[in-house]
Amino acid sequence: MDQVLPIKSSFLKIKASSFSRAFSLIEIVLALFIVTFSFLSLLELISLGLSTNRDSQEETTIALIAQSLLAEPLTLSESALSRYYSTEGMETTSKESLFCCDIRFYKTLSPFDPQIQMSYVDLTFSWPSDIPLKNRKSKLIHASLYQP
Repeated sequence: MDQVLPIKSSFLKIKASSFSRAFSLIEIVLALFIVTFSFLSLLELISLGLSTNRDSQEETTIALIAQSLLAEPLTLSESALSRYYSTEGMETTSKESLFCCDIRFYKTLSPFDPQIQMSYVDLTFSWPSDIPLKNRKSKLIHASLYQP
C-alpha cells in the first residue's frame, strides 16, 4: 500500500499575522474625507474660474464699447441719452441687448485757460438690461473731452 508522507516544508507555512493587518474604519473614513474635500475644492476652483472668465469678457466688452463711443463724435448736450449693446458690443434695440449705457455730458471752463471749454462725459454701463436696475451690475467710466 501506498503510504502518504506528511510534507514538512518551510515555504508552505504562511504566518497568519502577516495577512491579518488591514485598514481600520477610521483610516478609511479619513481617506474618504480627504478625497471628498479635494474634489470639492477642485469644483470650487472650476466655478471660480468660469465666473472670472465671464466677468473678464463683460469688462472687455464694456471697454470696447466705451472706446468706440469716445472715438465717435458725440453730440454734446445737457440731457442724458441711453444706448443698448449686445454681448459682442454691437448697438441693438433694448429688447435684444445685454448692456445698457447711460451717457451724461458736463461742460465747464478749463481751470488753466478760461477760454477753453472742457466737456466731461460719464458712461454708466449696467447689465443685464432685462432685469430691474437695482439688481444689475454696473460700471462708471468718466472721461474728459477736449474741444478747441
